Amino acid sequence: MGLRLLRLGDVPALAEFTCGDVDLDEFLREDAWAYHEEMFAQTWIWEEDQLVVGYVSMVNDRIATDNLDSTKRDSIRLCREELGKNPMSSGQIPAVKLARLAINSRFKGQGRGSALVVEMAALFASRENRTGCRLMTVDAYLSALAFYEKLGFRPQAVKLKPGSETIPMVIDLKRFRT
Repeated sequence: MGLRLLRLGDVPALAEFTCGDVDLDEFLREDAWAYHEEMFAQTWIWEEDQLVVGYVSMVNDRIATDNLDSTKRDSIRLCREELGKNPMSSGQIPAVKLARLAINSRFKGQGRGSALVVEMAALFASRENRTGCRLMTVDAYLSALAFYEKLGFRPQAVKLKPGSETIPMVIDLKRFRT
């Protein structure tokens, strides 16, 4: 498999991509470049043999420490105490949000979505990462909860708005650092 992770501008032919979700398809073709130009999001394309397998858009985020359960708060506190700093002084933990994830309909059910999330987590956990972030977040659709839970994401301890179609979830990126 000749899989390559490319930045949005490095892939000329996106018109044929379809994941089966009109909103996600339109975002890639109509909005992703504008988000990139306005520095709202960075979109990566996963390509195999010049065919777009999927894409992911990432944005900056933060987690209020009040929204973490005590186990996660204690884990972050211990890590930062080793550095001699109080991680909770600002009440915020830097994060990166998986804002959009889509897999080409031709490749659904083959583990490509999971592989792309893990690849992005490893990228943001690497020492070469250009931004400081400890956590990855996602606002998971109810239909996708099991998918994200299998990857290790856990629901954030937040109060959901009545009628919400998504659940805020979080994973510690340190588990992906090699």
